[in-house]
Amino acid sequence: SLNDKEGALQYAELGLAIDPDCDSCLKRKAFALRSLNRIAEAEAVEKNCLELDPNDMFNHISRGFGAARSEDLDGMFEHFENALRLEPDNPTAHYAMACGFLREGNFAKAEEHARNAYQSDVDDVDAALLLADVLVSSHQVTKALEILELALKKYPEHEGLHVKICEIALDTLYWNLAESTARHLLKLHNNHFVAIFTLMRC
Repeated sequence: SLNDKEGALQYAELGLAIDPDCDSCLKRKAFALRSLNRIAEAEAVEKNCLELDPNDMFNHISRGFGAARSEDLDGMFEHFENALRLEPDNPTAHYAMACGFLREGNFAKAEEHARNAYQSDVDDVDAALLLADVLVSSHQVTKALEILELALKKYPEHEGLHVKICEIALDTLYWNLAESTARHLLKLHNNHFVAIFTLMRC
């Protein structure tokens, strides 16, 4: 809720009043500002984080996504590559690189990094969803659905997985899959827009 988001911001600012350079407080403040859609303020805080600790991988990832939102793809890759240089085996750095290459349209590189992120933790739903997006973009629909179905076995009530399968099934005319997934989604979330839209299309 709005009160919870504002409370998180106030909590971060209380910490910063005690220690203005508190890294965790700055990160919490940036996250709270983004959740309140105060983007310019959030990016200013993220820049401050990076200046205070340029060797923190997550600071580079935050700035990389900020650059992407500003359509600065060169800046995006610079920060993502710095994150990967700092922690070459970190799945979050590979996830960020996959997002960057997907944004650029380099699906082979996107798949390489998305698979690295996914294989580091096959229980990570966000990594599974990203890999599925990359595979669909490179016309590997069957493989994408296999990844999502595997994740769904572990998290059978995960809304995002059902939504993604509905979207892919509709786009690829897999009507039976679209219908069965949408009906299951409706059982989990009554009057779910994507489920209703999918059933209308089937």
